[in-house]
Amino acid sequence: MNVPHYKGSMNQSKPYISHYVGDLLQVAQHVSGVKMSKLDETCQILLHRPPDGAGELKGQSGLNWNGSPLQFLISARNKDCIFRFIGDPVFFHSDPITRFEESIAALQSTLDAGNAAALRDVCMRSFHHAFPRDPEALRDFSHGIIWLALTLDQPGAAAYFLSAPDKSAGWRKAYDWLYTLLPHPEEAHRVIAQLKSRCHLVFGGIEGRNVETGRAKLYWRLSEPTTPSQFGITMYNDPTIARFLGTIMKDHPYSLYALTFSAGFSLATGELTDIKVDLSNRSANLSVIEAIEHAELQAETLGLQRPPTRGSFPILSGGSVSVGFIGLGLDCQGRHRLNTYLYQSHAEHVKEK
Repeated sequence: MNVPHYKGSMNQSKPYISHYVGDLLQVAQHVSGVKMSKLDETCQILLHRPPDGAGELKGQSGLNWNGSPLQFLISARNKDCIFRFIGDPVFFHSDPITRFEESIAALQSTLDAGNAAALRDVCMRSFHHAFPRDPEALRDFSHGIIWLALTLDQPGAAAYFLSAPDKSAGWRKAYDWLYTLLPHPEEAHRVIAQLKSRCHLVFGGIEGRNVETGRAKLYWRLSEPTTPSQFGITMYNDPTIARFLGTIMKDHPYSLYALTFSAGFSLATGELTDIKVDLSNRSANLSVIEAIEHAELQAETLGLQRPPTRGSFPILSGGSVSVGFIGLGLDCQGRHRLNTYLYQSHAEHVKEK
């Protein structure tokens, strides 16, 4: 298939990253201390080097509700904070078949950039298992094929494979995928059996640097009113999970799509390693400043490192960067992580003084 070339006025347009997500990169620079040139290069890799004028094209991204193809993650841990970009590569193509073809190269570039080439075989097997080979069936993936992630100043990468629109087919594919991927898939299969009647799969993922330390992950949302205690995963019974959600939501109603749950499984053993719940801020309806202050309070309550976001308040208060999700994770050793996902809500820029 021929990939379209962009000529004429497109080449005169501003580069996509500086024009459409420049404020998000400014926040990332303030928070992480990483040079802007490094941030720009990381995002170029994750977005698969969008051409000038990419924002004017007809592509679509499902990563954020407004179509923006990039997120900046601040993850507070016990002793430090981890910073990560998540991107929707080849978002500027509206044709799912072209996105599928170019996503392979984007995935390989991301693994190389994250010094995670040891996961190449696992990721490529996962990629080809997740998506149909029939070009017509691929057209159902109109808002993306994969999402990619790189952590700043640390080795490792992540790839997330969007699930088929057919909800029952999603779980069947996940069952088969983990059967071929994990040395002992029994625990993952038990979790799928518990979830499939109440929830639907959103995407699967691979995270890490190599098979010895990496994880396969499942992400799902509710199909009917369900409590986390019904997932059959003991870690979801931890009281901090309920307190976290109660503190944000209070008495506000929320839809079944407001919460995204996940579970990770060791690529080396198949054992359950961790869980996480992410709450969409479209339901919590917090301003970006309110969300940051909430994250600071939650970090203090959980004994985590306080996110270094205060210095970016002048940019955040301008309204061009918003909070997409707030999440709390827990691993099998009882360690928490508090995640705040930022995205650029529009392209008006705040100039530094």
